[in-house]
Amino acid sequence: MLTICTFAQQMRIGVFRDYTIKRIVVAYNSGSYSIYGDTTHFGSILPNEFIDVSVEGNKLRLKLGVVDKGLYSKVVLHQNNLGSSITLDPRASKTIKSRKYEDDVELFPSGNAITVVNLIDIDNYLSGVVESEGGGGQDIEYYKVQALMSRTYALKYVNKHNKEGFALCDRVHCQAYHSMLRFTPLIREAVQSTSGSIMLDDKDQLIDSYFHANCGGQTSEPDYHASRLLNSAYKLALKHERYTLLPEIESKQQELLETRHYSSIKKEELDEMQKKNRELLKQLSIKSELWFVKSYLFADLNKKELGQLTIYQQATDAIISGAELSISNTYLFNHIQAACYFAGNDYENSWKHLENNIELLETAPFLQEDFPNYYIGTLTNAIYVNEKLGRIEKADALLEILKNVPRTYNLEPHKDLLLKLFLNTSSIELSMLISRGELKKALLAIPDIEQELQLYDSQIPQQKKLFYFFQFAGINIALGAYTEALRWINEVLNAPNPDSNETLLAHTHILNLL
Repeated sequence: MLTICTFAQQMRIGVFRDYTIKRIVVAYNSGSYSIYGDTTHFGSILPNEFIDVSVEGNKLRLKLGVVDKGLYSKVVLHQNNLGSSITLDPRASKTIKSRKYEDDVELFPSGNAITVVNLIDIDNYLSGVVESEGGGGQDIEYYKVQALMSRTYALKYVNKHNKEGFALCDRVHCQAYHSMLRFTPLIREAVQSTSGSIMLDDKDQLIDSYFHANCGGQTSEPDYHASRLLNSAYKLALKHERYTLLPEIESKQQELLETRHYSSIKKEELDEMQKKNRELLKQLSIKSELWFVKSYLFADLNKKELGQLTIYQQATDAIISGAELSISNTYLFNHIQAACYFAGNDYENSWKHLENNIELLETAPFLQEDFPNYYIGTLTNAIYVNEKLGRIEKADALLEILKNVPRTYNLEPHKDLLLKLFLNTSSIELSMLISRGELKKALLAIPDIEQELQLYDSQIPQQKKLFYFFQFAGINIALGAYTEALRWINEVLNAPNPDSNETLLAHTHILNLL
């Protein structure tokens, strides 16, 4: 797999290609659209409004509602705001259902008919394709593979219909594209999470990812292409350790063998398939068992119940005994062990497992891409543990690494990632300064943290906000700035639905101020 830059890439997709369109009505659906006849601007389509376009010779007649605006070589509907969508309703001799499309629409005459082109962002297009091809009710990992294959196909055959005035069409021989994404939000999430990624063969060429709606989004071209595509999907899922997706791919490989009536399969190939299947099931079983141990452990830690730590460690050791662990299962094992040692105040052994996970995550790029929170959380815990061990320089070095995670690993700086980084870096750095007695530095950090708290206000849990307010109050108390400390105590007291323990602690701070 290769990641490429496809930011703001727009595709030209010919739609309604199964029909001869001589007249089409374009109506408002959402957002706002400007209307152009060639270069003349005719205002916007608003709710309950429409335009009527029909072909006359080699021109298009444009009507705003019932008002005739003349003949033009091209009519364009250009969205005024991102996320707008429009309804296209062809008026043909046979009934054609109206469709909704995102982004821009271009109409021009071709022969004695209207060519309809959707000018659309590639990820919006792929969302519509995946829903048209595969429908709803599938796992997100399934949709991610579909998105990868569809993007690869779109970029490989991007010039397929250039002579007709667009790149690809909406018919099955390109990729079925019957409408904008409407019913399955999970598909958009899958498309965005694979944005910019394509599938390459062993010669670094875009693979032939044939993909068709008439078999539910599964491969239906000659066996060679179907087998090649499934093998590529399997390798990609295996590389990223998508163990819940691999059985689905295996199932399709098995179905393909059955359609061939086992005519070309060798026993050695079956042996290899069976070996892979057993290893896959083994890793899935280990992952499941480790997940339950982790969940029981953290449920206890949340209740401050520490009596079972040794039992959890022994259970974890028994699960992995004699097994060769996948990368993600190795991470999970170290995560559990580090948490057990940490809860038992054995910071040295906790650090050993945290260090193992840091090295593991730094050498497994797919975990950085798919699960950046793993790395961020591990670094945060490692900083705290080294601070407890008195290793100031190591803690500072890890904090610097944490602050630069997006830049170092070229991660997309989306809002969730930036919020996670802010909460982790600011809280741990503030705690470090307080524990070291560097209160003046901590005081200087408060305005920047306060500004970020205001920026992310609605997305930050109340408990987390109160943590900061108590820290701010404590810093000001220690420096004798009682008025400012009282301001932060009041923030706690005025918080909606505070926990009784938090209220008690707030009153204790107030008594200290008095």
